[in-house]
Amino acid sequence: MKRVGLLLLLVLLPSVVFGAINFQWNNLVVLGQPNTTTTFTTQLTNPAQISVASDSSVWVADRSGTGRFLQYATNGLLNGAASSSSNINTVLSSPFLPDSLRVVGGSSLLASPSSSLLLWPTPSTSNNSISFNAPTPSRLWGSLFGLDVSGNTVYASANLENRIFVLQGPNYTLSGIIGQPDINSTNANQPNGVPSASNFNSTWGVKADCQGGVWVADRGNRRLLHFAAGATTADVVLGQTSFTSVSTNTSDVILSSPSAIDLNADCSVMYVADSSRVLRFTAPFTTGKPADGVLGQTSYSGTGRGVGPERFSGVSGVDFDDATGYLWLADAFNNRVIGGSVANPTTTGNTGNTGTNTGNTGNTGTTTAGNTGGTTGTNGTTTAGNTGAGSGTGSTGSGGVSGTSGGAAARFGGIFLSLAKFFY
Repeated sequence: MKRVGLLLLLVLLPSVVFGAINFQWNNLVVLGQPNTTTTFTTQLTNPAQISVASDSSVWVADRSGTGRFLQYATNGLLNGAASSSSNINTVLSSPFLPDSLRVVGGSSLLASPSSSLLLWPTPSTSNNSISFNAPTPSRLWGSLFGLDVSGNTVYASANLENRIFVLQGPNYTLSGIIGQPDINSTNANQPNGVPSASNFNSTWGVKADCQGGVWVADRGNRRLLHFAAGATTADVVLGQTSFTSVSTNTSDVILSSPSAIDLNADCSVMYVADSSRVLRFTAPFTTGKPADGVLGQTSYSGTGRGVGPERFSGVSGVDFDDATGYLWLADAFNNRVIGGSVANPTTTGNTGNTGTNTGNTGNTGTTTAGNTGGTTGTNGTTTAGNTGAGSGTGSTGSGGVSGTSGGAAARFGGIFLSLAKFFY
């Protein structure tokens, strides 16, 4: 019975010891709504993407009317407040409903309404249309659901064509394609309809990393792919356990429908907008690595929509501002942008306990009496046994587990030993 009780407790313990999964989310700021529970469309409607400028202002691709790009000043709001129209610094009209945007060089705005790519250099009220010479000029690209800039390189995610365009400035000349064998190919999961390390099924967000590579949100295949600088074959997949798997069991390992990605300044922490939740991953990023934090859900398996301080309805954009420590989200179907201060996770675990058991003392030798001989036998001699030597000191405990799990693992080990002594 004791063995059964011990096994039952060991099954239940991990959910108790490792119960906290939400990362800290404090001093909330809401843009587009008067508070965290309303979903009015008077200021924002289905915001598609966001981008934080060097002055910590927040740019929003808003789908109100025919579409527009708004710049919100956040000064005075970072202690937890809702914005009003007075916080809007700049309004740029869009010719079509906007899909994505990215602040370039701290002030210029690169944006994509529908199938076009526009640049506001200042930003000013006028824009420059950008295109490139392609074999099919009537269909240069589908909707660009993701943009990122790294130096003179622009990554543009062509959602309907299942590929990433690599453009080089200053004239944004096409220099490469990721996800398709050539510029005329557009089908998902080329060439045989099966996911691999070199194809996509509905590309969304893109994010350049600190080593010149790029992360891509492959939404239809429920995963993120990482491509090293200049590569067209991925070397890491997050959200699935392999390059060919498409599991639908949403968890800390399996993604649901990733739409946007951002990294902090040293690329040690990644934030992923995934359906109505945000996942946090910490470096090193390896294939199949689980997330170490979730925001918007009470468990890693949850994907349901809601509205509130920590409830979202279709997160379409994510951007971390290193200057303020704020994580900003485009909460599309709640018609708002919401931000909060977050703390970076620790990456060093606790040191393991040092062993303290000493070896057992050896057995003492026995006394042997001599035999009596003849009529004048002599007394036997007494032989003392040697004392056995102890077996030395115990071995040093193992090092702490990396990340925030270190402390929890140490506590779990202590509880396990205490239980073992109790039940046995």
